Amino acid sequence: MFLVALCVKMHNTSFNPDAQKQRAGELSVSQILYASEIMRSIYLPFVAYLALIASPVQATDHLLTDEQVREDSTKLITKELEGLYELTSVEVEPRTNGLYGDQTVYVKFRSTKNEKSLETIHARAKEKDWCKNVAYFYLLCRPKGHEFSGRLTLRYNYTNKGMAYRIPLQLKAYPLVQFMDIKENEKAGYVLPTQ
Repeated sequence: MFLVALCVKMHNTSFNPDAQKQRAGELSVSQILYASEIMRSIYLPFVAYLALIASPVQATDHLLTDEQVREDSTKLITKELEGLYELTSVEVEPRTNGLYGDQTVYVKFRSTKNEKSLETIHARAKEKDWCKNVAYFYLLCRPKGHEFSGRLTLRYNYTNKGMAYRIPLQLKAYPLVQFMDIKENEKAGYVLPTQ
């Protein structure tokens, strides 16, 4: 409002020699049009400038760093393998579509079975003999030192909490199956004994 009054005052003093004869509070159509033009020429560039300044702040929510992908992958693998494997390496493959926005990221990992056993996590595992009878637990029942490696496919989307990977809606037949591309002949050593 102050800006409109200032524009009207400038218009009155610079273009209207009889400005002092007008009563306060009366605005002519030309004065209003002049004020709106001044407002448009000042206000719109100011808003554009603010948007330009704020864009890097907004874009940080859409930023997906390799460090975040590494952290997410480590948490996912540890959770899916129920803490029975120690990660020896997690490598984010180079991306072609930059660091911003929705994207698919590929992660290679290597892990080694630690000394924990499935029975310490699931009390019923021994009595039900899950290690021999349930394919889901095959990888989790390997002996200490067993190496397991693979390639994860994580599809990241922007959420109200920043960038997060999407968990596919499918039945989980084996650990990490929603995120790994496993061909039938590769299942040996993952969910089946090696031939």
